[in-house]
Amino acid sequence: MSLFARKKSANRSGSAREQVVLDSLNACYQIFSGQISAQADSAAEPEAPAPGGGADDIRLRLELAIIEVVAAAFPEDRLLIAESSDLAPVSPGNNWSGWVADPLSGASNFARHIPFYATSITYIENGQPLLSGIIDPVHNQLFTAKQASGAWLNNVRIHPERLAGLLGERLILPANMLKDERIRQLRIPWADQLGSVALSYAYLACGRADAVVQNNLWPGESAAGQLLAQEAGMLIVDYAGAAADWQSSQVVAGAAGLVEEIVVGLARKQTPTNPAEAELRRQG
Repeated sequence: MSLFARKKSANRSGSAREQVVLDSLNACYQIFSGQISAQADSAAEPEAPAPGGGADDIRLRLELAIIEVVAAAFPEDRLLIAESSDLAPVSPGNNWSGWVADPLSGASNFARHIPFYATSITYIENGQPLLSGIIDPVHNQLFTAKQASGAWLNNVRIHPERLAGLLGERLILPANMLKDERIRQLRIPWADQLGSVALSYAYLACGRADAVVQNNLWPGESAAGQLLAQEAGMLIVDYAGAAADWQSSQVVAGAAGLVEEIVVGLARKQTPTNPAEAELRRQG
């Protein structure tokens, strides 16, 4: 079966939008395919990559491909694209309906020829993500989700196995939290940043990671991944432990017990790591 084969749906409108998700990601996959070959050919070049490493150019091509597919199928639908202020509404609001896309999740990885980046797209209706898809073009992996219907990897339903407690857990963090003392106190054996918000959630959904912590997210950056993780049975909250949504800038996602422990950990005050910092805090 083709990676982008259409799944059957009883709802005609829903089925049409599911096809938009697949067609958008397929168009981006084709763009990536040529770029990946070009990167492989230049991998041995001793020169440093140009500014952006071609990321800006390919992001624009991916963005235009998504716009073309969505506009052809649903010309009246609104579209919010990462880092494209011309298309983004000022404030989506809780009852916002339309499409949210991140053409290049992991742009820094792409620029450095690190094979971990993706395109994501989500359809939202009255503030609720209904459909989402993420394509990992390097590993030929398509992640899709449909509200109240489940999550899939390459059209196979995913059911991640969970470990009890914190022993052996794998935590995905943003780079600015890797040395956060509150995280270190959790004594999680493996914690790292992957550089792609979309794929971080995709890896959580299929059991390759056990929790994801994110901050400084733009509205909608984690929309596709959140729906995928939610349909795979993950709990998704903000740093205060309240339910997070697709516009949340700070998110903790994972199995319920682990998420609760992380939220408790994040609520702790950080202890200064050196005397100079301690003195500054005392004076402040």
